[in-house]
Amino acid sequence: MYNRPKDLIHRRWKTGIDAHTDESGRVTFRGFYGSYDVAITTPDGQSRSYKAVLRKGHENKYTFAAE
Repeated sequence: MYNRPKDLIHRRWKTGIDAHTDESGRVTFRGFYGSYDVAITTPDGQSRSYKAVLRKGHENKYTFAAE
């Protein structure tokens, strides 16, 4: 009984991606509604952190500046 909820919470319902931007500097992903911590690393090694919230009934588009 313990393993099924653990698998759902930590594997199936969790969104984790490692992505690179397209030619326009954008990344697209599908995720569950909720809060996300977004970490960006620029080619010169600088890091930035952002918060994003995906909500039902909203457009859910974000642009994050790496400068």
